[in-house]
Amino acid sequence: MKRTGWWEIFGMEGFLKIFEYHKKDLAGIYGEFPEYKSFDGIIKVEFDRWKNSDEESVKKLDKIIKQRKGKLNLDDWIVCMQSHGIPADLISEIVKAPIPQNLYYEIAMRQERTAKATETILYNTTHLKETDNLFYKDHTLMEFDATILDVYKNVLQKDIPNLMILDQSAVYPTSGGQQHDNATVTVEGVDEPFKVIDAVKVGKVVLHTLDRPLEGDFKGKRVNVTIDPIRRKQLQAHHTGTHIIFASCRKVLGPHVWQNGAKKTTEVAHLDITHYQSLSKEEERAIENAANRIINQCTDIHKSFMDKAEAEKEYGFHLYQGGVVPGNQLRVVNIEGVDTEACCGTHADNTAEVGWIKLIKTQRISDGIVRLYYVAFERAIDVMNGEMDIMNQLCDTWGVDQTQILPTAIRFFNEYKKLSTVTKKQDQQILNLQVKYVINAGGDTKFHFVKSE
Repeated sequence: MKRTGWWEIFGMEGFLKIFEYHKKDLAGIYGEFPEYKSFDGIIKVEFDRWKNSDEESVKKLDKIIKQRKGKLNLDDWIVCMQSHGIPADLISEIVKAPIPQNLYYEIAMRQERTAKATETILYNTTHLKETDNLFYKDHTLMEFDATILDVYKNVLQKDIPNLMILDQSAVYPTSGGQQHDNATVTVEGVDEPFKVIDAVKVGKVVLHTLDRPLEGDFKGKRVNVTIDPIRRKQLQAHHTGTHIIFASCRKVLGPHVWQNGAKKTTEVAHLDITHYQSLSKEEERAIENAANRIINQCTDIHKSFMDKAEAEKEYGFHLYQGGVVPGNQLRVVNIEGVDTEACCGTHADNTAEVGWIKLIKTQRISDGIVRLYYVAFERAIDVMNGEMDIMNQLCDTWGVDQTQILPTAIRFFNEYKKLSTVTKKQDQQILNLQVKYVINAGGDTKFHFVKSE
C-alpha cells in the first residue's frame, strides 16, 4: 500500500475497514466471528513498529555498507537479517548484489549448532515401579506411609546416598513451574527423622532428596512422611492463581493472550503472556480486579483425568497453555466458566481458597511477551501489610493522615525542585563573586572556594 500510494488514500481507518469486509465475507463460510476487541490495537502497534523499524534497519544497513565499502560478507548478511530484521531481498536491493547462494544453509547450520542440547539423564529409573502419586487422588493428604524401593547416590553431591525412592508419595516434585514440597520422613530403624529438601521426577519415578545420607541397606523399609502444609498451601494458591490471572488477562486484554511460561515459588509467582505492548497502570488494575472478582465468586475447581481425544474435542487446543502434553491421557483442571487447561500441578478445590491476589508489577521481557509478578494467599497478606506499614510510617513522619500523603509528597517534591534551582543560582553567584575578588586583588590574595550545600 505504501509502495503504490494507496496508504495515503485509505489511512489506518480505511485499512481497518478492509479487515471488517474480510470478516463479513468469511462469515458466510465460518459463521459470525466473536468480538476481538484487541484486534485494532494490535494492527496499529504493528504498523508503527513496521514503519519505525524499517527506517532504523535501513540506517543500520547503510552504516555497515559504509564500513565494508559497499561489499558485505556472509556474516554481515546474517547479522542484518537476524539482528536487525532486514529481509534478504531488501538487502540485495540496497547493496545491488545477489543473495549469497549459501546464505540460508549457513543460517540453518548455525542455528543447529546453537540449539539447546538434550538434558542429560543422571539416573536410570526404568527398572523401578512407577511412583503412585497420591496428590492426584487427594491434594489435602499431608501424611502417608510408604515403602522404600531404593536409595540412589547423589552424583551432584559427591555421591552421598540421599536420593530416596518410594512406592507411593504425596510429595509434589518440581514440575510445571511449581516448586517441590518439603516434608519430614521417619525411617524404620532410624531414630532421628530426615528432611525432604527437594523432589524431582525422573522418568516415572519421584526422587526425594534427603538432608543427610541414608547409609546402609534400607530397601523394603517402611517410612512415614509428613508434608509441610503451609508450604503446600502457598504453592497451591500460587498455582491456582496462575490460572485465574491468565483468565483475567484474556478478559481484559483480549483473546490473543496465550501463556508463554510460568513459575510458582512460595515467595512470588509470575506468568508470561503473549501481548503486543507493555501494560498500562489501568490495565494492571483491571487484571487484578478481575482476578479477585473470580476468587470472590467462590467457583468450584474440578480436576480429572480424561482421554486426550475427548478432552481436545470438548475444550479445544486452549487446553495446552503450558505446551502440548504427551500421552493419551490429560489431567484437566477446570475452573467452571473461567479457565480449562491440561495441568498436573496442585490446585485448590474452590477459587475462594486462593484468598486474594495482589499484582506486584509487570514488565515487557521481550518483543511480544509480558511478565506479570503476583502473590496470593498468605503472601498477599504479607505484601499488603508491608505497603500499609509504609503508609503508616509516612503518616507518622509527616504528621498527616492517609488522605494527605499524596498532596504532601507532591508539595515536598515541588519545593525540592524549587530549592535545587535556587541553590544552583547561589552557587553561580558565589563563583562569580570569587572570580571578581581574585581579579580585583591582583591575584595575590589567598582564599578558599566555597560551594553552598
